[in-house]
Amino acid sequence: MLSAHYSIPLPGDYDMGRIRDRVASKASYWDRRDGLLLKAFCMTERGDLGAVSNSYAPFYVWSDPAALHDFLTGAEYAGLAAAFGAVAVHLTTPLHVTVGDGEPPCAVRMEVEHLAMPADLAALQRAEEARVQVALGSRGVHSHVVTLDSASWTIARYTLLREPLPLAEGSDDPRVGMMRVIHLSTPRSGKDLRDTP
Repeated sequence: MLSAHYSIPLPGDYDMGRIRDRVASKASYWDRRDGLLLKAFCMTERGDLGAVSNSYAPFYVWSDPAALHDFLTGAEYAGLAAAFGAVAVHLTTPLHVTVGDGEPPCAVRMEVEHLAMPADLAALQRAEEARVQVALGSRGVHSHVVTLDSASWTIARYTLLREPLPLAEGSDDPRVGMMRVIHLSTPRSGKDLRDTP
């Protein structure tokens, strides 16, 4: 598996309805996309969920690296670049992916942590599994994804939430952010996918 994320900053007076319309027009395609486990169409809108700026910021988990290659070299990325200019796509390795079912998420809590070096990756994996079980124990959690950037030795945790506001209250940690989920595409849903090849 591989994961990908990008964040496109948008002007403060940008009509975010254009992003919602863009997602609505493309969602059904991504719901059937071969090689994809998950795509969360996310955005931040100034004043929503504590956001101070506007952005369009999807993240993906791919089961097939060839499908990610096709995304980057084909019409999908070309269309993204035509709409927003050249977009830097950040690639990482998933350590854990659990995709929920039922009521879809309305927000994602993203936490970024820089690892001490040298990192004990086996111990890290065990610690993340413990964190995952705690996260998934909440009724407000829909899905959970943990990724590793082995270039910057950074962990990112994406917790997709059905009820974002009560779970996010009181967090002013700059490493933690909230994004609105406009749509979640899960061609293979309702599974713990950490062992998927």
